[in-house]
Amino acid sequence: MYPEQWFERFTRIVSQPEAQINLAEAALVIAADEYPELDVARYLAQLDAWAEHIRDRVETAPTPRDKVNTLNVYLFEELGFKGNREAYYDPRNSYLNDVLERRLGIPILLSIVYLEIGWRLGLPVGGVAMPGHFIVRYKTDDLVILIDPFEGGHVIGQFPLPQPADVLARLNWIQSASPSQILARLLNNLRVIFVQEEAHLRAYRAVEKILLLQPNAPDVLREAGLLAYHLKLYQRAHDHFDAYLRHFAHTKDAEIVRARLQQVEQILLRLN
Repeated sequence: MYPEQWFERFTRIVSQPEAQINLAEAALVIAADEYPELDVARYLAQLDAWAEHIRDRVETAPTPRDKVNTLNVYLFEELGFKGNREAYYDPRNSYLNDVLERRLGIPILLSIVYLEIGWRLGLPVGGVAMPGHFIVRYKTDDLVILIDPFEGGHVIGQFPLPQPADVLARLNWIQSASPSQILARLLNNLRVIFVQEEAHLRAYRAVEKILLLQPNAPDVLREAGLLAYHLKLYQRAHDHFDAYLRHFAHTKDAEIVRARLQQVEQILLRLN
């Protein structure tokens, strides 16, 4: 498929209600920016097969902690998934197909693998977006278990529910992240890597998708305009800068963006 077709597919996926967004499919479509011939169905089938392989063991585990331990042994000992400390910023750590093939990844991708297997098994798991890290929670009416897939499924803590109000306030950060939030964070990781590498086209493809999820994020709008300008996609640069000024006309850098917009308008006039 062409990049435009992959973008259209990503748009269709994330335009659905949150509960219907297929996180794994969306993450694989993101990877298709790097692998345009990617066989999405193959990797989704691999997740299905792994879940079926461990289903009986997980379902017969007597307690939530036993279920977590059983899944941890399967993913991190039998399948060998682990965090890639040696090359943390390698983009392959952020592409789900590479993570499934190499069994290496960063916290958010290993968490996606954990979630996708867990959901297929009917486990009450969700992603938790901590500052600078990403983990998984297992939550029932009676308890919350916090799991770190980057650390081989290490159980960070287990908290009985309900908790006193002051304790719950301190645990507010364990709220489950939505699929859109997880995807935006994944894309932002790629954006940072590609901007640092001055890989403008790869960065722009990530930023375009972030804007589908967070259309009015000021930093993203501004960066989208700058990247499009570098790529000589002047009409797109115009649209991004214009959207920024329509929503954020009174920010401290609005004048800088306005000057950029005027530059782009002059270029477009010359081209026309």
